[in-house]
Order: sequence, then structure tokens, then C-alpha cells
Amino acid sequence: QWAEREGVFAGSRSSETLEAYRYGLSSFLKEAKITAKFIHVDHVVTAYDIFMENDTAYLVMEYICGKNIEREFQKRDGKPYRPREAAEILIPLLEALEEIHKQKIIHGDLSLGNLMRTPKGDVILIDFGAAKEYGIDRPNCSLSFLKPDYAAPEQFHPRGGGADEGPWTDVYAVGAMLYFLITGHKPADARSRMEA
Repeated sequence: QWAEREGVFAGSRSSETLEAYRYGLSSFLKEAKITAKFIHVDHVVTAYDIFMENDTAYLVMEYICGKNIEREFQKRDGKPYRPREAAEILIPLLEALEEIHKQKIIHGDLSLGNLMRTPKGDVILIDFGAAKEYGIDRPNCSLSFLKPDYAAPEQFHPRGGGADEGPWTDVYAVGAMLYFLITGHKPADARSRMEA
């Protein structure tokens, strides 16, 4: 809704959407740069190249053959995973998060939809669109981008989180995913529990 293509060039649809377009482009570049930091980290999608061309940005990434864990779960008709099966999904994620957190980055958008399983059974973390450095008090993505079933309480802060977020934010989401995988029911979202 903010961008359009004219031939090979991309740009803002109008002067009214120029600021939003620039923000979107800046956010995309931030995601690309953060993803590229983890090129040698197991269980994280690989970003091979980032470049500007045609008045826009491009990110060349590893193609991951497979399906996301959310779709895999749906094909099971909601049948919960055994604890060992859930561990086979979440332990590789925790290993990846350990490396990500060492770089003072939080993913910020962990969900079963952002975990891919390859035909060999490897679990790969994707989508660093909400990732950011932690310990810095500044607005993050809007509440509309959060996945309520997995978002930690501090992500519902009116300013978008900021300094209150850290590795614990991602760990909360891992716990919510574990709950869902072994019970077959999504946990009540943190905001509803805080309001109750």
C-alpha cells in the first residue's frame, strides 16, 4: 500500500506515503543487516547478500526447502507433540538463540510459523523483521505486528517495549511454543492475563 513499481524502479506511491515507504525500506535494511550477522550460526537462515538497486533494497537469502512448524502442526489435526518431539524442535531453536543473544540481539517475533523444518529434519529460524538490539530504550514494532499467543508481557508496553525487552522476551515465546506443542492449545496471551 505504500510502494509501487514503475518498470524496474520501486518507490513511494505518493508524497503522503513517502515517510512510511522510507520507514519500511529502513526496517527491511535493518532486518537484512541483523540476519547477515548470523551467517555462520546453525539453525538460522543464511543471508548471502544485501544490495540497493532500482531505488529499493534486495536481500539474497538461503532457500529453505520444507515447511514451517505451524503448518506441520495443522497437518496433525491439532494432535499434540510428545515431549521428545517438541524438544527436537525447540532445542535447535534455543541453541540458535544462545548465539543471537550473545550478539545482544533479540528476535522478538518467535512463533511456530517462523521455524522451518527441512526434509532432513533440521529446524531453521527465519524472519528477523522484528529483531533488534536489546537494552536500548526506543520504540519497536507496533503492537499490530505482535503475535499475541507468543508475545511476552513487556512487548505490550505502549512505547513498544524498548529497554524492558531482552533475552527473556524470546525465552517467554519459546515457553509459549512449548506449551502449545505439548498441549495442543495456545496459551492465553500475556495482555489478557495482565488485564485479568
